[in-house]
Amino acid sequence: MTARWLSKNALILCASLAVLCVHLVLEAVIPDELLDPFYYFVTGFALFALAACIWRAWHCPRGLRVHWLLIATALLSWISANVIIMVSTVLNHPPSPTTTTIDDFFYFFYGIPLLLAISMPEKDKASRAFFLLELIQAVAAGYLAYVVLFGTLPFTSIPNRPLSEVNLIIVFDVQALLLAILATTRFIVASRGSVERRYLAILTGYLWLYGLSSAAYNHLVVMGSFTANHPTLSNVLGAIVDVPFLALALAALMLPTPVRHTQGSEEKTPLALLVDNARPIFFGFSIVILSAIVAQHHLAVALGFIIGAFAVYGIRSALLQSRLQQTRIALEKANGRLGELAMLDGLTGVANRRSFNDRVQTEWVRAQRIGKPLALLVMDIDHFKEFNDSYGHVVGDECLRHLVRSVRAVLHRPADMLARYGGDEFVVLLPETDASGALHVAELMKDALRTQEWSGEGSPIAITISIGCSCWESLPGATPEALFEAADKALYQAKQHGRDRVEFLEVKIATVQ
Repeated sequence: MTARWLSKNALILCASLAVLCVHLVLEAVIPDELLDPFYYFVTGFALFALAACIWRAWHCPRGLRVHWLLIATALLSWISANVIIMVSTVLNHPPSPTTTTIDDFFYFFYGIPLLLAISMPEKDKASRAFFLLELIQAVAAGYLAYVVLFGTLPFTSIPNRPLSEVNLIIVFDVQALLLAILATTRFIVASRGSVERRYLAILTGYLWLYGLSSAAYNHLVVMGSFTANHPTLSNVLGAIVDVPFLALALAALMLPTPVRHTQGSEEKTPLALLVDNARPIFFGFSIVILSAIVAQHHLAVALGFIIGAFAVYGIRSALLQSRLQQTRIALEKANGRLGELAMLDGLTGVANRRSFNDRVQTEWVRAQRIGKPLALLVMDIDHFKEFNDSYGHVVGDECLRHLVRSVRAVLHRPADMLARYGGDEFVVLLPETDASGALHVAELMKDALRTQEWSGEGSPIAITISIGCSCWESLPGATPEALFEAADKALYQAKQHGRDRVEFLEVKIATVQ
């Protein structure tokens, strides 16, 4: 943190606390008959928080931008309710203290964007579809909230049956408590060190502060008989509603701006996975609860919204199943590709030693079953160590790839297998090939490498190979290891006899002494 950052935020903090102190003083000294500063100051602090959230939305990772804008939308709804009250008071038409009015609807609707911010899925490929479903449920919840508060359907001529002040305050208390509990649950299971966890820490702290301060104000000031006899204390207590908005604004402004969106390094716990999977149904439960309240007077409407909530849940489940299926298919393809790569040599692209060992066992069993011969060639490049020392490993690697290209040009049958056994040593497995056929293929390979011109450093370089050959032809008691041992010994003989040649040895059975 730089000194400039600290000084700027210290200035904002001091100025905000100074305004809060002014509010407390004015509430204590100015009679309500002259001016009630409550709505003006609390609306000002809410506007301060609204501006801070919008600023934070443009200075945070893109995945959390919508979350901050949803908080700003909730604050805008809350501010609209205050503005309605202030305008009505100026026009000498104050809202009724005993019945539900339009400002109460905006106070209640304030919680719907917050619930959407809490239940929103993480940013991914399907977030737009999921967000659209959540938005549809948010609109449905707002509609039902209107019916619950006013006891009538909007845009109809049915007489209103609004909630009483006592019931309305209970509704607000329950709403604030549920929002705080849901946000706390999300915060607890969020990945440590992630940007999302810091955002949830701010949101959770704000919701608890707001819930406690609004409950205290509603029960002690609006409904409290004690503060009714002590107007000065009542006014001073009204200033506590400033605190959550001030805290939210300062937290949003003072939160360091991350360079990138970090997800945290911890693996999600089973509880975290449970909350992640359960949070999309927050709106569904809200709609069902509101519909149950509405059902007493508007049964058809309630049933319609409940069916709609289940339909949205079904669509969401279908989308999740579709994504799960796509992910499973992608994983199977990736695993298949990884399996193929695990059986290939990374330098030359031919089969590796592990792949050869598996294949030779399979071909051995097959050869014994059908009674056909199985031939094996073992080869390496003559004087390859000196070649590497003279030209370097880069040219040496290209030499190995040149060997592979030359040998592959000789092998025409799909069943024939070329594999890199290790270093510059290669093996060729020839199913259904007798000794004469194996020797013929070996000579073709040797000649192909000698005749195909290759330039290692711009000039032709002579490369020769030695090949050891062996063949199994219905010899009882032989093993694949004996076949390889015979071919390997034949290669050793080719080296001893001058290199650039092919040698053949019969498969021998190990005798027990």
